[in-house]
Amino acid sequence: TRLKTIPQIELVEPDITTQRLKITHTSALTLETLQQALADFPKYSIQTLVNEANKPHFLTTYKPVLLIFTLLVLCCCIDVWNLVKQQATTAFTINHVMRVFMGGFFISFSFFKLLDVRGFASRFKTYDALAMYIPVWALCYPFIECALGLLYLSAFNTMALHVFTALIMLSGLIGVILAMRLSQPIQCACLGAGFNLPVGNVTLVENGLMLLMSLLMMI
Repeated sequence: TRLKTIPQIELVEPDITTQRLKITHTSALTLETLQQALADFPKYSIQTLVNEANKPHFLTTYKPVLLIFTLLVLCCCIDVWNLVKQQATTAFTINHVMRVFMGGFFISFSFFKLLDVRGFASRFKTYDALAMYIPVWALCYPFIECALGLLYLSAFNTMALHVFTALIMLSGLIGVILAMRLSQPIQCACLGAGFNLPVGNVTLVENGLMLLMSLLMMI
């Protein structure tokens, strides 16, 4: 009934089986107009129907992130191999491998963010728990991330570094979890503003893994 109050709509035909509506209208309608008409009825929602045949494949969507992770794993393997060849068994520890991985991770991802700091910040503020309330944090984040990468690669192994890393990763993880609960997709800022990556399971794993590693480094 509420949809029929929109002037452009001529006919509304509900289909109980598929839980969809067929709307006949005389002129163009926007999704926002339909959503506003149902604003007083939170039980119902109208969303854009995505054609699964045209939906990008998972590997295509997250290709840049997966490539970076693959290269980082290869770098860690090469580093371990070199230590084994040099018989530097005392230098080879799990913490050493995590430190190399985290250092490479932060530097790699900060590079893309630094290409367009303001573009990154505008995306980051839409879901990061801290950046939502402190906008300047979003502008500083790429530089902080780069600094963290350099510190980890330089073996700056202090409790303060690991605690700080854990806190910012926790903030990001909370934001990702909340964003994933929304019906509308949010663009991920992990690779800055140059890639159209939705906030999803990959983003969740990315933040969760860094949080876990920073916690393990405290032990």
